[in-house]
Amino acid sequence: MSYFKLIGNIKDILSIDSRIKTITEGEVDDLDQYRQNIPTMAHITVSSGTLEENLNVYNVVVSVLDKVDENNNITIDKFKGNDNRQEIFNKTDNIIRRFFMKFRGQAEGQNIYIDGQPSIDKVLETETSNRLAGWDMSFTVGVPNELIDSCETI
Repeated sequence: MSYFKLIGNIKDILSIDSRIKTITEGEVDDLDQYRQNIPTMAHITVSSGTLEENLNVYNVVVSVLDKVDENNNITIDKFKGNDNRQEIFNKTDNIIRRFFMKFRGQAEGQNIYIDGQPSIDKVLETETSNRLAGWDMSFTVGVPNELIDSCETI
Protein backbone atom coordinates (compact mmCIF):
# COMPACT_ATOMS: atom_id res chain seq x y z
CA MET A 1 0.00 0.00 0.00
CA SER A 2 2.73 2.52 0.88
CA TYR A 3 4.61 2.06 -2.42
CA PHE A 4 1.43 2.80 -4.40
CA LYS A 5 0.72 5.76 -2.14
CA LEU A 6 4.19 7.19 -2.79
CA ILE A 7 4.32 6.82 -6.57
CA GLY A 8 0.68 7.89 -6.90
CA ASN A 9 1.32 11.04 -4.90
CA ILE A 10 4.40 11.89 -6.99
CA LYS A 11 2.49 11.27 -10.23
CA ASP A 12 -0.44 13.43 -9.09
CA ILE A 13 1.84 16.38 -8.35
CA LEU A 14 3.73 16.01 -11.64
CA SER A 15 0.41 15.82 -13.53
CA ILE A 16 -0.54 19.30 -12.33
CA ASP A 17 2.32 20.90 -14.30
CA SER A 18 1.04 21.52 -17.83
CA ARG A 19 4.61 21.53 -19.20
CA ILE A 20 4.94 17.79 -18.50
CA LYS A 21 3.41 15.75 -21.33
CA THR A 22 4.36 12.18 -20.30
CA ILE A 23 4.87 10.55 -16.88
CA THR A 24 6.42 7.09 -16.60
CA GLU A 25 7.58 4.85 -13.75
CA GLY A 26 10.08 2.02 -13.53
CA GLU A 27 13.73 1.32 -14.01
CA VAL A 28 15.82 4.10 -15.54
CA ASP A 29 16.76 1.79 -18.44
CA ASP A 30 13.08 1.68 -19.41
CA LEU A 31 12.91 5.45 -19.85
CA ASP A 32 11.76 6.21 -23.38
CA GLN A 33 13.20 2.92 -24.61
CA TYR A 34 11.09 2.95 -27.76
CA ARG A 35 11.23 6.76 -28.24
CA GLN A 36 7.43 6.94 -28.08
CA ASN A 37 7.08 9.21 -25.05
CA ILE A 38 6.23 12.81 -25.73
CA PRO A 39 8.63 15.33 -24.17
CA THR A 40 8.74 17.09 -21.76
CA MET A 41 8.62 13.90 -19.70
CA ALA A 42 8.95 12.92 -16.06
CA HIS A 43 10.14 9.51 -14.90
CA ILE A 44 9.79 8.09 -11.37
CA THR A 45 12.29 5.50 -10.11
CA VAL A 46 12.20 3.99 -6.64
CA SER A 47 15.71 2.59 -6.49
CA SER A 48 16.04 1.06 -3.03
CA GLY A 49 14.87 1.34 0.54
CA THR A 50 15.03 0.23 4.14
CA LEU A 51 12.52 -0.95 6.71
CA GLU A 52 12.08 0.84 10.01
CA GLU A 53 9.32 -0.59 12.23
CA ASN A 54 6.06 0.41 10.47
CA LEU A 55 7.86 2.81 8.12
CA ASN A 56 9.00 1.96 4.61
CA VAL A 57 11.91 4.22 3.63
CA TYR A 58 12.47 4.65 -0.10
CA ASN A 59 15.21 6.26 -2.17
CA VAL A 60 13.43 8.03 -5.01
CA VAL A 61 14.70 9.59 -8.23
CA VAL A 62 12.42 11.85 -10.25
CA SER A 63 13.78 12.76 -13.68
CA VAL A 64 12.44 15.60 -15.79
CA LEU A 65 13.76 15.47 -19.35
CA ASP A 66 13.19 17.00 -22.76
CA LYS A 67 14.45 16.31 -26.26
CA VAL A 68 17.58 18.08 -27.45
CA ASP A 69 17.06 19.70 -30.84
CA GLU A 70 20.02 20.79 -32.91
CA ASN A 71 20.02 23.66 -35.34
CA ASN A 72 21.72 22.68 -38.62
CA ASN A 73 22.89 26.23 -39.21
CA ILE A 74 26.45 27.08 -38.21
CA THR A 75 26.40 29.25 -35.11
CA ILE A 76 28.82 31.99 -34.21
CA ASP A 77 27.71 32.07 -30.56
CA LYS A 78 29.95 29.40 -29.00
CA PHE A 79 28.52 30.03 -25.52
CA LYS A 80 24.96 29.13 -26.47
CA GLY A 81 25.86 26.54 -29.11
CA ASN A 82 23.56 25.31 -31.81
CA ASP A 83 21.07 23.34 -29.73
CA ASN A 84 18.45 23.98 -27.04
CA ARG A 85 20.25 22.40 -24.07
CA GLN A 86 20.43 25.62 -22.02
CA GLU A 87 16.70 26.18 -22.48
CA ILE A 88 16.00 22.57 -21.49
CA PHE A 89 18.18 22.76 -18.37
CA ASN A 90 16.47 25.99 -17.33
CA LYS A 91 12.92 24.70 -17.94
CA THR A 92 13.41 21.25 -16.38
CA ASP A 93 15.20 22.77 -13.36
CA ASN A 94 12.18 24.99 -12.80
CA ILE A 95 9.77 22.05 -13.18
CA ILE A 96 11.64 19.74 -10.81
CA ARG A 97 12.11 22.38 -8.11
CA ARG A 98 8.44 23.35 -8.33
CA PHE A 99 7.51 19.67 -8.06
CA PHE A 100 9.54 19.24 -4.88
CA MET A 101 8.12 22.37 -3.23
CA LYS A 102 4.60 21.05 -3.86
CA PHE A 103 5.55 17.51 -2.80
CA ARG A 104 7.08 18.80 0.45
CA GLY A 105 4.01 20.97 1.07
CA GLN A 106 1.63 18.03 0.66
CA ALA A 107 3.79 15.32 2.26
CA GLU A 108 2.83 15.90 5.86
CA GLY A 109 -0.89 15.80 5.07
CA GLN A 110 -0.33 12.55 3.14
CA ASN A 111 1.64 11.03 6.06
CA ILE A 112 4.85 10.98 3.97
CA TYR A 113 8.12 11.93 5.72
CA ILE A 114 10.94 13.56 3.75
CA ASP A 115 14.41 12.76 5.08
CA GLY A 116 16.85 15.63 4.49
CA GLN A 117 17.20 17.72 1.37
CA PRO A 118 17.03 16.49 -2.22
CA SER A 119 20.03 16.52 -4.54
CA ILE A 120 19.92 17.17 -8.27
CA ASP A 121 22.15 15.92 -11.07
CA LYS A 122 22.32 17.12 -14.65
CA VAL A 123 21.32 14.56 -17.30
CA LEU A 124 22.66 14.73 -20.83
CA GLU A 125 21.95 11.75 -23.08
CA THR A 126 23.04 13.07 -26.48
CA GLU A 127 25.05 9.98 -27.43
CA THR A 128 21.95 7.79 -27.61
CA SER A 129 19.26 8.14 -30.23
CA ASN A 130 16.89 9.60 -27.61
CA ARG A 131 18.97 12.79 -27.19
CA LEU A 132 17.47 13.78 -23.83
CA ALA A 133 18.58 16.40 -21.33
CA GLY A 134 17.30 17.62 -17.98
CA TRP A 135 17.67 16.88 -14.27
CA ASP A 136 17.48 13.94 -11.86
CA MET A 137 16.30 14.76 -8.35
CA SER A 138 17.14 12.22 -5.64
CA PHE A 139 15.52 12.19 -2.21
CA THR A 140 14.60 9.82 0.60
CA VAL A 141 11.08 9.46 1.96
CA GLY A 142 9.39 7.39 4.62
CA VAL A 143 5.88 6.09 4.14
CA PRO A 144 4.00 4.33 6.95
CA ASN A 145 3.03 0.75 6.20
CA GLU A 146 -0.54 0.47 7.46
CA LEU A 147 -0.73 -3.21 6.50
CA ILE A 148 1.86 -4.35 9.05
CA ASP A 149 1.58 -3.90 12.80
CA SER A 150 4.90 -4.52 14.59
CA CYS A 151 3.03 -5.36 17.79
CA GLU A 152 0.87 -8.01 16.14
CA THR A 153 1.84 -11.63 16.80
CA ILE A 154 2.53 -13.77 13.78
